[in-house]
Amino acid sequence: MDSFSLNWQQLIATDQCQLDSEELQWLKTRKRYPVQQLALAVMLKYFQLHGRYPSPTELPPVFLVSHIATQLALPNVTLDQFEWHYKSRTIQRLKKTIRDKLGVQLLTLADIQQFTAWFKTEIAPTAPTPVQALQYAKNYFVQAKIEPPTPGRLTRYLHQAQSEFETHLLNTINEAIPTATKQTFEQWLADNKSPILVDFKQSLSTFTPETITHFIERRNILEALDLPSSIFLLYQRKLLLKYHQRIMIETPAEIITHPVSHRYAMLAIFCYVQQGSMADTLGQSSVDLGHKLKIKAETFIKKKILSDVACVQGKFDILYKLANLSAENPSETIAETIYPSVDQDTLQNLAKELEHRGNWYEKTVKVKMRSYYAHHYRRMLLPILQALTFETDHDDYQSVIDAINFIKMNADNNKKKLEITNNLSLQNIIPRTWTPLVVTTKETKKGTRVWVDQFYFELAVYEKLAKLLDCKSIWLKDAYRYRDPNKDVPQNFDDNPQFYFDLLEQPISADAYIDLLKQRHINALKHCNKNMPTNPKVKLVTRNNRSHIKITPAKAQDKPDNLDSLRSELLARWPGISLLDIF
Repeated sequence: MDSFSLNWQQLIATDQCQLDSEELQWLKTRKRYPVQQLALAVMLKYFQLHGRYPSPTELPPVFLVSHIATQLALPNVTLDQFEWHYKSRTIQRLKKTIRDKLGVQLLTLADIQQFTAWFKTEIAPTAPTPVQALQYAKNYFVQAKIEPPTPGRLTRYLHQAQSEFETHLLNTINEAIPTATKQTFEQWLADNKSPILVDFKQSLSTFTPETITHFIERRNILEALDLPSSIFLLYQRKLLLKYHQRIMIETPAEIITHPVSHRYAMLAIFCYVQQGSMADTLGQSSVDLGHKLKIKAETFIKKKILSDVACVQGKFDILYKLANLSAENPSETIAETIYPSVDQDTLQNLAKELEHRGNWYEKTVKVKMRSYYAHHYRRMLLPILQALTFETDHDDYQSVIDAINFIKMNADNNKKKLEITNNLSLQNIIPRTWTPLVVTTKETKKGTRVWVDQFYFELAVYEKLAKLLDCKSIWLKDAYRYRDPNKDVPQNFDDNPQFYFDLLEQPISADAYIDLLKQRHINALKHCNKNMPTNPKVKLVTRNNRSHIKITPAKAQDKPDNLDSLRSELLARWPGISLLDIF
């Protein structure tokens, strides 16, 4: 079985193996030898659907032969003794007959060269899998009306084309790599005592000031390399990842075994992809650390509240009682009216519990976040912010970029409050819930002076930045996941829109798309209208002088046999999690 293998039973069920009237008429002219007539019909349909002919190692299914024999009114004829070898004179004659019928040409050396050139130019740059490459090749020969080679020969042609493309690609990249960069690569491969290349492959698994600093230092080494980035931009990331992954799994000793030109090119690709991946990691780490900081502060405050305040039972009954007592005895003292019904300790506990709601809670969490940030998290988040370059093409978010640059510029400033002396627009930067903690203003003779609490200001910017990074309103330079959203679409879309609309199987005209959509709805409504009167589960009834559609509930499906076993296994592995939650 290979990528060309078909589900013949499904094709028969959907009438794709049916001979049309013209084909039946054409086959009737060859009634002299029923076995050859049946073989010709089977080979014809096999070639139309499979892209090649049957062979001794790939005989046509018996039910396909029987299905076609029935159409030819030859129910008693079989192909059990038919010789399918490609050198058979009968097979050669039948193949020529089919070629003449379909207008298909024999494969020539020029066709092979043209196919190889097409594959290297159009398909190989997309890094197809072997299965995809075979399917592309099949479609090529079908569209070109050329009889395809045997599977073995086709596989050899594909390997040859892929090898030639790879050699040309790696040689092109190698020629663009500066000599100094190649010397750096050689030092990495020769450095057995301190394997820096292995160190580049390590991910940022734990968040500490030391691990983040080391990760940033490694990324800075990659950024200092002079790489031919302009060449990499010409190829799909899927292709680059193929060589990146090859370096990821190979040791320095294995990398050295590659030809010199291939070795340098693959290392350059690895460094280019890894640099973008590390930028993404740092961007995601800033988001994760900010979230972790907030959760940690909320958890601390919640525990403090629970330890300080006992939950008052029946608080609403108490409030109702207090309201009634106050309304009925407006002139009485609290000691005489309230305390006999609700004691003083209960009222104090109730006051504490109500105090821990609303803005007080949010403010207390932010105060705790500042404490954690000042003593620990700032040593991780600030280096990440300084290591990354943020960009945007939206005027609305340029103020956030300015705020990030302001933070970088004042990173070593020991003052707790920083005066805003430039045109920094705090209104577009600081979320409303942070403003009372961040901003301090003072009216003077020279005008209004504005200060910001440095740590609160940085926390507010991190929160704003995390949201904008997520939707790519702000992106990271040299990153991939957090890249410029303009690079998410094909760069040559405007030059060849028809090609991309064909890939999406959508019309290029908006009116045509709307017409197709309308037709789908019309067809669905017609189908519903046609079947509803005869559907026994649907009734049109009148209730309260209004028409209603009554639908009989469908019968529940039989429970799968393995559902109980699956539920038991999930319960054994993860107690407390229901099967519905998993789905």
